[in-house]
Amino acid sequence: MDKFTVRFAIAAAVIAAVALGLFELITPCQFGVVQAQEKKAEEKKKEEKKKEETSLGFTCRQRRTTPRPGELTDTIRESPEYGSRTDTYFSGKLISSMYTNYADGTTISLFHRTKTYTRRNGPKGPPPAEQAMDPRARIKKALAGEHKKLGRRMIGGVEAEGIEVPEVGVVVAGNDKVSIKINSAVAQFWSSVETGDPILVEQEVVAGNGALQFKTIRDQFRWDVPVDPNDFQAKSLPGYTEMGWPKPLPPPGHAFPHQAGQGETRPSSCAPGL
Repeated sequence: MDKFTVRFAIAAAVIAAVALGLFELITPCQFGVVQAQEKKAEEKKKEEKKKEETSLGFTCRQRRTTPRPGELTDTIRESPEYGSRTDTYFSGKLISSMYTNYADGTTISLFHRTKTYTRRNGPKGPPPAEQAMDPRARIKKALAGEHKKLGRRMIGGVEAEGIEVPEVGVVVAGNDKVSIKINSAVAQFWSSVETGDPILVEQEVVAGNGALQFKTIRDQFRWDVPVDPNDFQAKSLPGYTEMGWPKPLPPPGHAFPHQAGQGETRPSSCAPGL
């Protein structure tokens, strides 16, 4: 039998097997294996995507006017998985850095001008959403409660929609023992019409019958950016001396000095060493 005849016979046998349904005994088994592999690969992709999403965070700039001359500027980074970090600049110079690590619950503040630092041990994990630096939870709560619609305007080439929210609370001085009543406080939140992400947050506070006035502006938001876990762990710096607090600090994650319904909060500009 020549090669052509052999090949023809094999092809005829395959066709006959298909016609007789013999492949029904083979193909489902192979197809089931392929399905299982595809399902496993899909689950792996989902896990990787979920891990990637939890490894994303946001950054923004925060500017604060205080009773002191000059302006404080904060660079804020936050990750829902790892923690938060705030670097504070005064007249362009780095004066303090605050690290909150969600894995061990520690908050460490470094005061670079005086070469001192404080350490606070708190609960592990992220703070409640309304105490976090991410303003989206506050906006969600504000929309469900009392607020004033501000309409739309262009901010940095982006069409934004704003709301205004009254706020209440107290100001706590740096020694943790003096509470000053807020006379008036209002916050404005501006979010992108297209994405819904916040792009500008402004807050004005008058306290102590006008003796204290604060204005906070938060902008330059960057959402869903990759983060490095090491960014939320304070580096050991030689020559820095630990300082103790008269009493425990309020929960970490309070970027704004005054928040509605949060009780007492500490303005970071009043922290020791600044």
